[in-house]
Amino acid sequence: MKKISRLFTTFIFFFFLSLSPLVVHAAGSASTGFSGNGSVYVGNTIEVTLYVGSVSGTTNNGGLAAFGGNISYPSDKLELISSQSLAPFTIQMNGTKLGGFGQNTIKGRSNIMKFTFRAKALGSATISYSGSSQPDSEASPVSISGSSKTISITNPPSSNNNLASLSISNGSINFNKNTTSYSVSVPSNVTSVNVSASPEDGGARVSGTGTRNLNYGNNSIGITVTAPSGAQKTYTINVNRKDDRSSNNKLASLSVNGGSLSPAFNANTEVYSVSVPFSVDNLKVNYKTQDGKSKVSISDTALVAEETRAVYITVTAENGAQKTYTINASRGKDPNKVLSTNNFLSKLAVSEGRLSPAFNKEQLEYIVYVPYEVEKVSFETDVEDKKYATVKIDGPEKLDVGNNNYKINVTAEDSSVKTYSVTVARGINMTGEKLSSNIYLKEIKIKGGSLKEKFDKKVFSYKYTGGKVTAIPEDENSEVSMIESDNSVVIMVKSPSGEIGTYTLILSKINVVGIIVYILLGLGIVGSAIVGYNVAKKKYSTEEPTKKEKKKKDKKGKLDNKNQEKTEN
Repeated sequence: MKKISRLFTTFIFFFFLSLSPLVVHAAGSASTGFSGNGSVYVGNTIEVTLYVGSVSGTTNNGGLAAFGGNISYPSDKLELISSQSLAPFTIQMNGTKLGGFGQNTIKGRSNIMKFTFRAKALGSATISYSGSSQPDSEASPVSISGSSKTISITNPPSSNNNLASLSISNGSINFNKNTTSYSVSVPSNVTSVNVSASPEDGGARVSGTGTRNLNYGNNSIGITVTAPSGAQKTYTINVNRKDDRSSNNKLASLSVNGGSLSPAFNANTEVYSVSVPFSVDNLKVNYKTQDGKSKVSISDTALVAEETRAVYITVTAENGAQKTYTINASRGKDPNKVLSTNNFLSKLAVSEGRLSPAFNKEQLEYIVYVPYEVEKVSFETDVEDKKYATVKIDGPEKLDVGNNNYKINVTAEDSSVKTYSVTVARGINMTGEKLSSNIYLKEIKIKGGSLKEKFDKKVFSYKYTGGKVTAIPEDENSEVSMIESDNSVVIMVKSPSGEIGTYTLILSKINVVGIIVYILLGLGIVGSAIVGYNVAKKKYSTEEPTKKEKKKKDKKGKLDNKNQEKTEN
């Protein structure tokens, strides 16, 4: 039978099913049933599944190798839309008949076929199955019980979520079921309203009605209608309660005991400061409101010696509007307090190099070595007494070659001072390049005037017609400084190696004697600076004179000796 074509087999099978009855003597049995919903709305679809509940009595425990039968239902109530085989072998429909077989078998509860119906009319409709099947090869036919399922077909629930009426006490609205928003105004003395509403559909539910309390201003009241189908609609009534309460939240006066407010009180000024003696440990605030209906609250007024506390005075108007005045109160120092003597650093660090020895608060002197390339250093400090101790650092802004001294002065509360000394030793130029000794100017610019002679860098004295003088060094690393008076300008050029050149500008057509005196005074100052620098340079110089310089020096010494002998003779 398995060798016959599928089409022919199906034909034979349905032909077999058309015979009645199919089985007289059954060697086994199987039960059937329907599963699925038992009710449906008119116009909607419903799914029903035919299943085999149990199989028994088949030989060799083979189960069902084929299944067929007939499906019946009232066509005036239901319309079969589709069917789907769920069995282990394919079941096909031919009109109301179904059937199929295959190598796989049905041995226990198993879904056979799913049917989809559309409900056409109200009432109840019974779907029935009747038929038979046979087991696997070489087995006797199996008796299969019929089954049925009754479906209740009803109208869908109403989706009507309209109100039939809506009203509010202490006000009126022009109700229309299609209008969902309304506005009502009531006097300030109306503290509540009663809302009434009824649905258009008796099966609908209404929420949001009844007594509703009102705040000042706008109050939004929602009335929700839920139709039997669950569809919802919300009607809104905006009730505006008039607010005639005062909004005045200003003070008429404000003062404190033990001190005077700064600035003087003004109702529109919200921040003040006051200093009180140590004897005042709690700030007594005196005030008066502009409106007797406003209320005042004051924050904590306890004061701590030598500290500033913010005291807040909050004025709340009758309508709830608030304004806050702030008093920053500073309490004085306890006259009997023993002042702190702690002037120790808790930290000392330098931006370049490293302190030697390592920092210790008891160690007052340190040295730091930095290379020539470092031109500036900064210090990071902290004090043990963070409340009272202060720090001041004195020292050069820019490092010179050699030693640079810095003083870190720590002042305690009792004014005692502890000084930490840091020497920053900047090294010489390690590249072997000799520092420039260029003491010349590249240019002298005069705004609003001019030099009487043409500028020559090797000429150090000029007359000029007045104006604002600007000097530009030939070596950009040189430092330029000027001493100016009404009649002259002295320009000093300090080279990177420390040598100094001086240019003098004399205002033309002035008293020559006065100029000479001024120049002598200026040169005296410069000369002193040069001598001081050369002495320092000689003291800290690490370079030995060359052979050529020694020979020149010896020759000059001999010549000086001969001149001295001639003079004596």
